[in-house]
Amino acid sequence: MLKAGQHAYKMTHEDDALRGAWAVMIAAYEGSSPKTAIPAPADGQVASQREAVAWQSLNVNDTVKVKLTDLGREVHKAYWEPFSAGRYLPPKVDPDGFSDFQLWDLMATFGHKIRMGMDVPFETNIRVKVHSPTDQSSDVSGLVEALSELTAIVRGECPRLLDEDSGGYAELSMKIDEALAQAQQVKP
Repeated sequence: MLKAGQHAYKMTHEDDALRGAWAVMIAAYEGSSPKTAIPAPADGQVASQREAVAWQSLNVNDTVKVKLTDLGREVHKAYWEPFSAGRYLPPKVDPDGFSDFQLWDLMATFGHKIRMGMDVPFETNIRVKVHSPTDQSSDVSGLVEALSELTAIVRGECPRLLDEDSGGYAELSMKIDEALAQAQQVKP
């Protein structure tokens, strides 16, 4: 039987980062603040690794890919079979062994089975679609083209909208011209 302040896991590591992480987890479990601060990154390798991190936004409606385990297939069937009117269909599997889920669906279906130390319903590496810079540049060039066309239409059909002497917004006209000029310089 553990006494107050004792923990089932006795740390034998001297690794400060691990000790700090355990202190935070134990403090969260006990509802207190950690007594051991998480150390700041050391100079050199750790700091440079942290600087290289870039965050990618992910919406709960985005599609992710996971490799289901046998447990995952059982959990999926148990979760969805009652809603299938006797026509349960398991998730499709691509040639690499991955199944697609919207993130919210993955969390709803398997979240109750994801705990530290338990068998997992899917392999722990999740694939997320990340848009490459080439995808973004084609989006930007499409927007620049649309802005250019819209500006030409406004200046031809409703020039007063951008003419300050006629009550229009001349500052917007100048901003559009600057943006289009910059886009033309960047264009390959």
